[in-house]
Amino acid sequence: VLINNARGAFLATDYLVSEGHRDIGYLQSARAISNFEERADGFFRALRQNEIKKNMSYVFRVTPVQGVAYREFSRVLDTHPALPTGFFADNDIIALDCIRALKEHGYRIPDDVSVVGFDDIPSCQLLEPPMTTTCVPKSFLGAQAMHQLLRLFADPILPPVKVEISTELVKRSTVRRLS
Repeated sequence: VLINNARGAFLATDYLVSEGHRDIGYLQSARAISNFEERADGFFRALRQNEIKKNMSYVFRVTPVQGVAYREFSRVLDTHPALPTGFFADNDIIALDCIRALKEHGYRIPDDVSVVGFDDIPSCQLLEPPMTTTCVPKSFLGAQAMHQLLRLFADPILPPVKVEISTELVKRSTVRRLS
């Protein structure tokens, strides 16, 4: 039982485009795992389909660990790089830490930089402003996994089934409309 990571990242990035963003960055996980690789595919596919040239100087790799992503992105911001108008982040931990670093470096969210995360962890609603993110329906995901296990226990010779769960974009307040 899996989530559709590529589609979720595509929708998040496409939302930034629909809000007028053409300079879109990627807060990418420095750890290579399949979920993040699928999200990268969705991010870059959204850029291609919207005819936006990818700008690798807007791709910042940070460790997806709370506090570590903050420190790493703070060091990046200390060098005063050119920033895009909006970012897609591989997960909410990265997004939250990078928002914290941006704010401490004088950037206003979403006035100066927009950010969209992925996962919809509870902290997203507590952030000021509340964070736009891709919701992963974890309870439903768990229920489907349990359903598949019970199905296999009842009849062990059943063929394997792959179930892919869709995500949903939760629009809050960290994305600014540009046009």
